Amino acid sequence: MNPKIQTRLHIFGPLPNNLSEIYSDYKSFMGDHELFNNSPNQAKEKVLFVDGGMQHARLFDLNAMNESTKDFDYSWIGDGDGHVGDIPISSKDTHQLPTEKDQSDLAMAFNLYKGESIEQIFLHGLIGGRLDHQLAVIGELFKWYEILKPLKMVLFDENSKVKMELFSGEYLTKHFGTLSLFTLEKQLVSLRGALKYQGEKLIFHPFQSHGLSNEAQGEFSVVTEKPVILIRE
Repeated sequence: MNPKIQTRLHIFGPLPNNLSEIYSDYKSFMGDHELFNNSPNQAKEKVLFVDGGMQHARLFDLNAMNESTKDFDYSWIGDGDGHVGDIPISSKDTHQLPTEKDQSDLAMAFNLYKGESIEQIFLHGLIGGRLDHQLAVIGELFKWYEILKPLKMVLFDENSKVKMELFSGEYLTKHFGTLSLFTLEKQLVSLRGALKYQGEKLIFHPFQSHGLSNEAQGEFSVVTEKPVILIRE
């Protein structure tokens, strides 16, 4: 039996990051990053540029001649207030939003994939700037994690380093340095492996300091009942 081909969604927001300064294309970034190397060899890759996130299109070959030569499926969504110029994507994959709306572009971006099976979601250019915007991003991630039910969501910071991971269940990862763990709902959390502060079935309350400033020195695991967000420093 052939293994199931997973779908990975890559979302690019409007904030600058230095990906293009380090790598000439996104495939090189994926190939060099441990997080992607631990992903399945066969995966269907989808890329969504959110409004001004179109600036990151230079990392991709949008001019691939046909579906068989494309490494990614591309889409764009936005109201146009963060992007100036043409959208070099077919009209069927372009989603123009009204300027006046009661949801963010990111929320409406996630809505495009409602009902689809997406195992992993990677996000760039969304963390930074105004605090209220960052909190809104985190809130949308928790909401859409519950709806889309991926294995994990990963946010990269402005330096293209892993900043946040959203997951539930048993999650094995590696880190050297400080990290913090937060939940939106009261739950029991177990911390195991190369962590300074470990424990079984610890009571975590929403955004409490209990999970603040732990220290990792290698591989560790987090076991949860409900979604949590891991922040790396």
